[in-house]
Amino acid sequence: MNILIAGGAGYIGSILIDQLLKKGYKVKCLDKFFFGEESVIEAKDQIEVIKDDIRTFDSSILKDVDVVVNLVAISQPDPTQQITPNLFYEINHQGCTRLARLSKKEGVKKYIFTSTCSVYGFQEGLITEETAPNPLEAYGESKLLAERDAVPLAGDDFSVTILRLATLYGLSPR
Repeated sequence: MNILIAGGAGYIGSILIDQLLKKGYKVKCLDKFFFGEESVIEAKDQIEVIKDDIRTFDSSILKDVDVVVNLVAISQPDPTQQITPNLFYEINHQGCTRLARLSKKEGVKKYIFTSTCSVYGFQEGLITEETAPNPLEAYGESKLLAERDAVPLAGDDFSVTILRLATLYGLSPR
């Protein structure tokens, strides 16, 4: 099985690539490498590395890909507000929507999008999948917009899975 990991050099991607290789999958890593390539150095000879931007990559990289795992995100917190708010929407929303649409167009069978529990914002009580979203900042809002664009693409030949991950912590090559 051929898997493209978008954002593969990031916190989750660098661990996921290693696990997929151990299981014998063929892996492509699409990443802009904002923070360098160090997190995928050990796997570099075992994967196809595509240094490109989710907003502009050539869709031919999706040929013969069975599954796309989209881990791309400009994430929070940004307490110093050094990240231009438009970047959240350009990458987390528009770029991710572009990847989902191109994946379907190029015949990819499964699209897995990592969203965030930040789409819920602050709410009283227990939060479930049925809880209405209430994002409080650009990060959560941009991820919710990407979810809403990806879900309608699902069909008999294109499976869409949305994962609303909680805050992650622990050791990662990134």
